[in-house]
Amino acid sequence: MSRIICGRIKPGLGEDNTIKVEGNLTVTGEVADDSANPWGIISGSNANGNYTKFPDGTLMCWGETGVISSESSEVITWPIAFTAKPSVSACSLTRNSYNVSFGSGGNNTGVTTTTGTLYTESGGTNVASWIAIGRWK
Repeated sequence: MSRIICGRIKPGLGEDNTIKVEGNLTVTGEVADDSANPWGIISGSNANGNYTKFPDGTLMCWGETGVISSESSEVITWPIAFTAKPSVSACSLTRNSYNVSFGSGGNNTGVTTTTGTLYTESGGTNVASWIAIGRWK
């Protein structure tokens, strides 16, 4: 752990991208040296899709499905688990008039913190894109 004693932080950065300080200020905590990610936003992907984690706890996950037919559904495992049921949306990438939705009847009953189940209308076949937004902390 490091202890830094300096002054009051003025809004904005100086011309050389340093924080300007005046007076007395004590900051206690670990000092992170992460020049590649100074704002704490983490993005990545895995076999389940793409994700972005924000420092405030917001988590966005997105991806595409394989072919979904009315005789089956597709269970999507989120790339990163949510702490509570996320808000979800899906869009058909197939040129037809069949809708896709999470849960039967579009009521999102097929959504949990780790998975979402996508369905297409009876008689339809779709490939879909999806997005889930919620919290990681």
